[in-house]
Amino acid sequence: MPRFYLRLALLPTILLTVVLIGIRSQPYDDHELHELLLPTGCAAPCFMGIQAGITTVEEAVKLLEASEWVSKVANEMAGNNSGFIYWNWSNQAPTWISKNDKGKLYATDKIVYSILIDTRFVLGDTRLVFGLPNLEIVEPSQSPNILYTAYYDQLGFTIHFWYLCHSSHPLLHKIRIGFSVSLPIDNFLHRDSLNDLFRAC
Repeated sequence: MPRFYLRLALLPTILLTVVLIGIRSQPYDDHELHELLLPTGCAAPCFMGIQAGITTVEEAVKLLEASEWVSKVANEMAGNNSGFIYWNWSNQAPTWISKNDKGKLYATDKIVYSILIDTRFVLGDTRLVFGLPNLEIVEPSQSPNILYTAYYDQLGFTIHFWYLCHSSHPLLHKIRIGFSVSLPIDNFLHRDSLNDLFRAC
């Protein structure tokens, strides 16, 4: 009788092990992240054909309005040289975009300076694909939230998120990705690491 129960317990264990081995043996699918951060035919920093530091406001608005990913564009510059442009995402936008959050870009001197996209990617995804950033900054604030920023300067993008202490592991936190004119990160005297995020808590 004990042998019967042992065999009965052994079968689901074997099946579970086979499933887990199958899952672990699958290669990590990073094509969406590569497609977003390293697009072909558009030199970084670039998103949807809009290049930070090169594309004019007029050109950016036309590209956004022509995109099937975008449902509505709001240009708040109103003739000013600098300001923000916001847009809503359509149902055609990729699933990795957080559609509840508007896309936005900031322009100065009528040239796009930065583009910010809220995504469903987590911090661990970018580290798995692109390795450690060139620079990390942890900025505690008066609120319980802490701003984390990572600079991938050579690749032309940054990563941001507000971290609520002990809410989840930072590597599982959803990120905002920024495409912007390259900053002289060598001039940053203060440098942090992910461990400093825990210390700040």
